[in-house]
Amino acid sequence: MPSIHWNQVHSNPLASLKILCLATLQSIPVLLQGLFVPCRLRPLGFRNALARVWLGNIFSIQGTILYSPAQDHCEQKIEGSDFEAYIIPSTNTAELQEADAIVIFAHGGGMIFGHPLQYTKTYRRWTAYAQKLGKRLVFVSVRYPLSATRKWPAQRDSMLATYLWVLQNGVSPNRVVFAGDSAGGNLATLTMLNLRDTSSSVNLPRPASAVLLSPWFDMTCAQTLSSKNVRNDMLFHFDATVSFLNDTLRPNNLPFDTPEISSLLADSVAGLPPHLVVYSSTEILASDSKRWCDRCRAANIEVTEVALEGEMHTFAVGWPICSSPVQVKCDKLICDYIIDHYTISLFQN
Repeated sequence: MPSIHWNQVHSNPLASLKILCLATLQSIPVLLQGLFVPCRLRPLGFRNALARVWLGNIFSIQGTILYSPAQDHCEQKIEGSDFEAYIIPSTNTAELQEADAIVIFAHGGGMIFGHPLQYTKTYRRWTAYAQKLGKRLVFVSVRYPLSATRKWPAQRDSMLATYLWVLQNGVSPNRVVFAGDSAGGNLATLTMLNLRDTSSSVNLPRPASAVLLSPWFDMTCAQTLSSKNVRNDMLFHFDATVSFLNDTLRPNNLPFDTPEISSLLADSVAGLPPHLVVYSSTEILASDSKRWCDRCRAANIEVTEVALEGEMHTFAVGWPICSSPVQVKCDKLICDYIIDHYTISLFQN
């Protein structure tokens, strides 16, 4: 889950004041709707509608309040000539080899902002859940280059280099899971497509499975611009930022609709490993996940599609984007999937 970083609040007083004023004003109609509009007529429950107002304003005005690393984090950093990542929980190479599953995670943020430790509490929660089952999960959260500093394919190359490092440290690909939220889910998928298409030359096998949370598969947003679901989500200015994010990421010699940066536009999805796709049917990017899952099933790819209703973008990472009961449900779903599929992969190979 993203956490509130109070140092960012204190160091950005004007932005914080603006958030406070706008969110307070926008909370009034939410409160009135909660009193006078029946639940069945509201796309979001009262809790999520109120969270949308506050999270949406934070996200739009000063996103670093939520999407930054903790100042006092103690996570172990690993790096090579062409990659940088963090291991959660911190571990040495020998312990890495002994882990039941290694999850290589790409954070969201349109590939233009965010930090690999923005979900540290989520990673810790998931590792704790697995530990209760007698399993050991290790997360390797990739610090890929943000698009404002380096164009595509630097982001994919960073994922590949991290994966190679994991394999070179004695970890079987049967115990590796690719994962990501939002644009990070797209990045994880684009990396798997690249592995499929170039594995014969670079000799990198595919991972055991993947977990994709509210993935942004189509960066042209051909079917998500002007979506009515904008009223239900915390991405207030989504339509206004799409072109900028696409232009900033892709090299100048590639067209706006290049499949290089949009998994959904790939000619084929054949050959991908099994994966879990979790999204909300009422979030802005719902159609991306639905279209992707339909394509995968048509290509006989094993895909587990889980669509909840009344949740917001990337809700599966946990509170405060979703409620505590939904967080518990998502934790179980995601961790059980990872554990089950690494076990299946071990028996199949």
